[in-house]
Amino acid sequence: MHRIWFAAVLGLIGTLAAAAEEPDWAALAAQDLQAMHDAIAADHPGPVLDPAFGDRLETGLAAGLAQAPRAETLSHYLYLLVEFANALPDRHLGVWGNRDHPQWADVRRDDTLFPGFVLSWRRGGIVVAAAFDADAPPAGARLVECDGLDALDLARRNALRFDGDAASQADLVRAVPAMTVDQGQLDFLRPAQCRFALDGAERTYALAWRPVRFRALQPALAAAAFGEAPAMGAQDLPGGVLWLSIPTLDPQGDDAAAFDAMRARLAAPQGLARIVFDLRGNGGGSSFLARGLAAALYGEAAVAWGERRLRTGEPDAIRASDKVRAHFQALRDAMGAFPSDQATASYLDAALAAIDAAMAAGEPLARLGRRGPPADEPRPQAAFDGQVVVVVDGRAFSSALLFVDLLRAVDDVVVVGWPTRAHGLYGEVRDMPLPSGWASFAVSTKAFLGSAVARPTGLEPDILWDGEIADTAGLQAFVATLTPAGSMPAR
Repeated sequence: MHRIWFAAVLGLIGTLAAAAEEPDWAALAAQDLQAMHDAIAADHPGPVLDPAFGDRLETGLAAGLAQAPRAETLSHYLYLLVEFANALPDRHLGVWGNRDHPQWADVRRDDTLFPGFVLSWRRGGIVVAAAFDADAPPAGARLVECDGLDALDLARRNALRFDGDAASQADLVRAVPAMTVDQGQLDFLRPAQCRFALDGAERTYALAWRPVRFRALQPALAAAAFGEAPAMGAQDLPGGVLWLSIPTLDPQGDDAAAFDAMRARLAAPQGLARIVFDLRGNGGGSSFLARGLAAALYGEAAVAWGERRLRTGEPDAIRASDKVRAHFQALRDAMGAFPSDQATASYLDAALAAIDAAMAAGEPLARLGRRGPPADEPRPQAAFDGQVVVVVDGRAFSSALLFVDLLRAVDDVVVVGWPTRAHGLYGEVRDMPLPSGWASFAVSTKAFLGSAVARPTGLEPDILWDGEIADTAGLQAFVATLTPAGSMPAR
């Protein structure tokens, strides 16, 4: 999973207090950029599989090292690392700050500045989501340009170079709210004036950038993107509808208990006409937990049949290196001698055997068993024959998308919501602290060559939801109007 997004970096920086002794951020940035590069070169399958990936890795390092001497603050340092990771063709790469660093609370930071309003990406344009000052542009006004710079170009400059790609609708929704939040990023542009359109007229506003506490601004930024994700849990709705909210596939504490309870409900679906998997906010986690949900609902035979339909005939590839092997071994050791999840244990055992074989042969990639395309076989009888609906938003990513793909392979499910990010070709990350001690990095170790999940674009819902994606009551009412075939309701 991808560990950190632009807004999350802001949140980490936004709590720092005024400081005494300042680290040498330029030297630390150069050191950690090089470490990120070296980890990708040694442990990521991309440079082996794709020469263009390797070229972008070298170009990105050169660009980052050229900017590193300008780093004078924690903000400069962190955003240089984030920008380097974001420029590579792998959305699973991630950077996050180490708030346990003994100097974390003492280093100097730049003030958070904003112009009295927050922007959103809605219906193909950048609009004002919330206005906090009387002289700010009103909510709903569409941004046209700032200081002669097109609205989308400003978003690329201030936000998208740190998080995502303007070609992705999901990335635009995620990143645009951050484009008017200045945390001292290098080359952040604070326009003096911007032109907005509303009700057929245009007006130019002078921007008064002022300090703000990031924590006070954070709720407005979240609402301007996707809003709050639902809590983990199940709801029984009228008409025999079971609504399962699953905002993560890495449940902890009470969420883990709620997840287990939902899996038990799926194993006994009698009396249910429709099951809804609500994946809003789900950035991934364990694909094996997701598979367990599908197997509880449809049965093991039907899920295995669906998995065979997803195969391309080419094996997945894992980078064969000492650190990657240690990562997979640590995962296997954590399961103990008698793991309850045999599917995960078998996968890890196969991965370790493949890595050992590749390393012994001097090969850079371990192949997880070449398998032919599936035979044309009928689907085994599934345990549930009602309608399954999946709700997604632009945060659905990684294992959440693998889950949707599996459900679609097994059954004629209906996907409702907003477009997602692209899973991409790479994943299965390992985490590593960076040499400076100020941040950590997640590097992908696997290329999903053997299944159909490695899509280069996001998942487009079968039915686009035209309202706010955080409107749970509205979504539930809308899903209740769907016909059994999943078509749009009559209007």
